[in-house]
Amino acid sequence: MSKCLADFSTSTPQSYPCGTCTPALVTQPNDFTTVGNMTGVGEALQLCALMDILGVSDISGWGKGMDVCKWEGIGCDARGRVQVM
Repeated sequence: MSKCLADFSTSTPQSYPCGTCTPALVTQPNDFTTVGNMTGVGEALQLCALMDILGVSDISGWGKGMDVCKWEGIGCDARGRVQVM
């Protein structure tokens, strides 16, 4: 898990190993559901989910950075969770 979180801080969306990291991360406490536990697990899982939905590396500004809240047309709440706009 620690390698997955380290890779998350140094990768690009297209190079992050979601296929190997997602199974390891889903077993960990998710900081998007546990207040005060800022592990990065939620951000990594959220990125992998959105990249999986895309099926391609870049659509209209999506996939250009690890912070999905900055992707064109994406909105996030105060904790960084993607929300419907």
